[in-house]
Amino acid sequence: MESIRNIFEKIVTFFRENPQYAKLILPLFGVLLLVGAICNWEWLFENDGRVFNLAWVKYNISETFARILVGGIGVLLIILGVILYFTT
Repeated sequence: MESIRNIFEKIVTFFRENPQYAKLILPLFGVLLLVGAICNWEWLFENDGRVFNLAWVKYNISETFARILVGGIGVLLIILGVILYFTT
């Protein structure tokens, strides 16, 4: 647990010293979601007991709709991140 805390502190320190890279977190997370939806990563749709999450969408509506939803959210985050990066 201590090593995770140290890694987190290093990441926070890096973004404090280099604030221009903090704007890239949003599009990188969008790329992660988009690739996860395309590759059908199971951890993206794991059921953790909550009433409404991606696993709920996958098992009650359809897996295809859940993957399209996650891919769309990923694309939206990429677009918003790029707009944020170039406007600020």
